[in-house]
Amino acid sequence: MAATNETQIDDDETVPFAWLDYTIFSLMLLISIVTGLYHALVGKGQKTTSKFLMAERSMSSLPITVSVLASYLSAISLLALPAEVFLHGIQYWFFVFGAFITFPIAAWVYMPVYYDLGLISAYEVRRIQVTILVLCVWCFYYLSSSSIGLYACIL
Repeated sequence: MAATNETQIDDDETVPFAWLDYTIFSLMLLISIVTGLYHALVGKGQKTTSKFLMAERSMSSLPITVSVLASYLSAISLLALPAEVFLHGIQYWFFVFGAFITFPIAAWVYMPVYYDLGLISAYEVRRIQVTILVLCVWCFYYLSSSSIGLYACIL
């Protein structure tokens, strides 16, 4: 039998990074750091919070859509969804059907209200004058959704 260069790894054995892994990882971190430092020190267009977060409401819909999609598909989702489907099957697809209902409602009902009020996020509602009933409902929703989100992580 001829010798091969393949190495067989047992399930209990951990494989450390090789020099190529360290090089690629370090290069990725270096590019991220240099990009951040460049825009923080040299970039002159983002001096105010409004300019940084909202581009003073001058952006087209494509970059906003890509930004929302990138925040929606977080790294946790990309890591957790394959395991979820592997363990529990493809019933996660029911989420897609719910998204077809909730996303248009959010886009056509909530977003125009936030835009007209000049709000960046739902958390800024507390800075405008609201009745105590609206504030209580908002607090109840925030606390219940936060607790459900924390509880769901430990399931």
